[in-house]
Amino acid sequence: MIRRCQEAGISCVEWESRRPPDEANIVLVTPESALGGDFRQFLSRQVMFQRLDRIVIDECHVMLNKSKTYRPQLQRLGNLMGVGTQMVFLTATLPPSAEDTI
Repeated sequence: MIRRCQEAGISCVEWESRRPPDEANIVLVTPESALGGDFRQFLSRQVMFQRLDRIVIDECHVMLNKSKTYRPQLQRLGNLMGVGTQMVFLTATLPPSAEDTI
């Protein structure tokens, strides 16, 4: 996805907390990383300067576990909706029967 965006001239980066990007139109992030303080600061900066078009969360199938003790921090992903940026949830392993749940 990053390569295809770059070929189309779209600024797209993968989130790495060790090396946060300065800016991006599209940012790809894992569910756990999307909850970190560094990522929230990055989002705030991007939104303030109107540079962020989409947040792409990969491996989103992990959010469907019904156990309250399995990765409980993932239940906070809904808080990202307040950023006001389009969110895209991706996974390669989601059964079609679970699409409505996501």
